[in-house]
Amino acid sequence: MINKTETTHLVIYRTNKRAVKDAHNRKRGLERLTKRLNSGRLTKSNINNKGYNKYLKMDGEITISINLEKFDADTAWDGIKGYQTNTNLPAKEVIGNYKNLWLIERAFRMNKTDLSVRPIYHRLYNRIEAHICICFTAYSIMMELERLLIANKSTISLKRA
Repeated sequence: MINKTETTHLVIYRTNKRAVKDAHNRKRGLERLTKRLNSGRLTKSNINNKGYNKYLKMDGEITISINLEKFDADTAWDGIKGYQTNTNLPAKEVIGNYKNLWLIERAFRMNKTDLSVRPIYHRLYNRIEAHICICFTAYSIMMELERLLIANKSTISLKRA
């Protein structure tokens, strides 16, 4: 953990699993870039520094090539991930909490799409509160149903159930 300021900390860690994934994605990106370069679809006018285009280098006005030195230098960053936080939790706990962030994002997505929490057409506080309470209850029931489906090794999806 690196202290950036008195209240902000940077947690950095590396895993082999992520390093393998990063290397695979970079190699796949280089293959796509090479394919675009060889097909002649890559011109000076459509080059930006987004994604894997950062490995391109232009020589003169018209020669475009791939900078393999830059590609190989990025290997040093494989598997490294960092989180900026303002908590005083231990680094392992911060990493663990971020790994479960997808559950929170999934809950928001389910509430917005499947349960239609919004838009709320009520104007009275108690009706708005009741609407959200009903949606939360429905979400809780969906999570319990999903738990039961997994526990019973069911092949049907949550939506189908």
